[in-house]
Amino acid sequence: MFYACLERFDADDGDRWLDYLRWLGRIDLPRVVTLDSMLCPPLVPIEADTDWEFAVNEDYLTDFFIDLEFVLRRAAAFPRSTVLAAVREPSDADVAGFRHPGFTFAGFDVVDAQGGVSALLNCGGFPDVFSVEELSPMSGLIAARVRAFEIRDRLRQLHPDEPHADCHVWALWCR
Repeated sequence: MFYACLERFDADDGDRWLDYLRWLGRIDLPRVVTLDSMLCPPLVPIEADTDWEFAVNEDYLTDFFIDLEFVLRRAAAFPRSTVLAAVREPSDADVAGFRHPGFTFAGFDVVDAQGGVSALLNCGGFPDVFSVEELSPMSGLIAARVRAFEIRDRLRQLHPDEPHADCHVWALWCR
C-alpha cells in the first residue's frame, strides 16, 4: 500500500473546474479523484534526507510514501488536499483486504506507466476503448476492477504508439 497527498480538484476550483467538466463531457461530477499530476498535483515533496525512509523508491513513484502517519503529518499543512491510499495493479484480494476506517474506496484509475497522466481523465478520451459515461459519478474513476483492466489492455492493444496508453491500473481510496 502506498500513500500520497494530492491537491483536491473540485467545484471549489471555480472556472478551472467548470472548463474541465465541459472538456471532459461530464458536468455531473462533484470532484475527481485521480493520480493525474496535472489535475491533482502532489503536495508532499521530499524535503530532507530523512524523508527518503518513508518514500517509495521506484522509478516514477517518488510522490508516494509507505508510511501513512508521515503523509498525514505533512498533509496537515495543505487544507485543500486529499490523502490517497493506492495499490498498483491490484488483485481482488488487495481491494477486499484494505480496511481502514479513515478511507473510502474511490475506484480504479488507469494511469500511464510514468505515473503522471490518467488515461481516463486527462488524455482527451479514447472513445474506442471506453466512454466517459462509464466514469463513476462520485469520483470520475472506473468502479469495477475487471473493467479497469479491460481498459488498460485495450489501450495497449489499440494505441501501441501512444505513450499515455502504456498504463497501470491503480485502486484508490481517499480520506
